Amino acid sequence: MTIDIRHIRQVEALARHKNFARAARELGMTQPGLSRAIQSLENALDVRLFDRNSREITPTVYGQHILDFGKTLLRDASRLESDLELLKEGERGELIIGAGPIPAEIFLGKVLGIMSLKHPNLNVRVIVERPATLLSMLNTREVDVMVGDIRVLEDTKGLDITELPQHPICYVCRPGHPYAKRKKMILREIFDYPIATPWIPNVIYDLVASEVGLPVAELTAFKNGLIECSYFKLLIDVVLTSNAIGCGLVPIFADGIDRKKLVQLPVTCRAVNSEYSFVSLARYSISPAVKILRKTLIQTVQKSHSFNSVPAKEI
Repeated sequence: MTIDIRHIRQVEALARHKNFARAARELGMTQPGLSRAIQSLENALDVRLFDRNSREITPTVYGQHILDFGKTLLRDASRLESDLELLKEGERGELIIGAGPIPAEIFLGKVLGIMSLKHPNLNVRVIVERPATLLSMLNTREVDVMVGDIRVLEDTKGLDITELPQHPICYVCRPGHPYAKRKKMILREIFDYPIATPWIPNVIYDLVASEVGLPVAELTAFKNGLIECSYFKLLIDVVLTSNAIGCGLVPIFADGIDRKKLVQLPVTCRAVNSEYSFVSLARYSISPAVKILRKTLIQTVQKSHSFNSVPAKEI
C-alpha cells in the first residue's frame, strides 16, 4: 500500500485532536469513516498507529514516525497548493521572453516594469536575438514566447501569432545638416548620404526599393555608406556628429526630436511600417504569465503616442 497525503492528514488530525469526532469534523468526514480509514491503514501497514483507550488517543511509535516525516510533506503540499493558485493567477512562475533587438529597446522594458509592479513574484528573463534565432529557440522551448518581426521567417506554421500595433518609420538628421531646413523631400534623396539604421531584414529593403524605384541591388549597395547597429545610442551619436541620415522607427528618435537635438525630415516610406508580433507555439497551452505579458504588451503599445492606431489582431 502507498501512503499518500490524505492518509498523513488523517493521522495528523487525529493525533492533534486526540478524538475521532473532532478530527473527522475538521477533515470533512464522518466519525465512522475516519475510524475505518485509520483501521484500513493500520491493517495495510500491519502496525498499530494509535493506542486507544477511554480517555485519549495517542500515537504509537509507528504513528509518531509517520507524523515526524509527514510534517514536512504536509507543509510542502500546502505550499504547493498555494503556489499553484498563485501560478493560475499569474502571480508566480518563470517567464523566458525572446525579443528582437528593436522591440527589446523600444517597449519591452516599459512592459516588464508594469508587470513587475503588478506581479512582483514573477521571475522574468529576456533573451535578445534576431527573429530566425528566436524561432529556433521557441521550437526547442528555450523561450516561452518571442516578440519580433515575423516577416523574415520562412515558415510560420504551428505558431500562435498576435500582431502588435504598427510603428511608423521616420528619417532624422542633425540640426546643421544640409537637409535640416528642407520643407519637401522625396525618399530617394535620403540615400545621397550615409544611412544609420538598426538591422533591417531583406524584406524591408524590397519594399523600400519598390517605393524609391530602384533595383534592390542598387539600393542595398549603399554607395554613400551604411552604419548598421541595433544599439540606438550609437546610431543617434552617429547622426548627431555627421551627415548620416538616421532611419528607424519613431520611438528610436522621439526623445531627440522632442528635445530638438534631431530634425525629423519631411519624408515617409508609405510601404514600410514595423510589423512586430507576439508569438507562441500553437500546440502548447500558454501559462497565465504569458497571457498577462501579451495583454500588458498590447495595452502598452496601444497607449503610446508614438504608434499608429492600427489595432492588434490574432492570426
